[in-house]
Amino acid sequence: MKKLKLFSLLFFLAFTATQAQKLTQTIRGSVKDHDGKFPLIGANIIVLDATPIKGTSVDVDGNFRFDNMPMGRVNLKLSYTGYEDRYI
Repeated sequence: MKKLKLFSLLFFLAFTATQAQKLTQTIRGSVKDHDGKFPLIGANIIVLDATPIKGTSVDVDGNFRFDNMPMGRVNLKLSYTGYEDRYI
């Protein structure tokens, strides 16, 4: 009987460990011109470390957002016509 209880406990612990929730983060920010401080509407933002590659565009207020990104550091590439690419 003790072996059955021990086996059941170990099975339960192993099952819950495999069903654990993955930690995610939200990445958000804004893109504005350095001198004029106006939003760069439509600027492209790409997450370089993501597989598959994830990207978005800046909205009319200059804001962007990535939801459900894995925890950790992220490298972004910002590009906009007429400006040099920026890596963050």
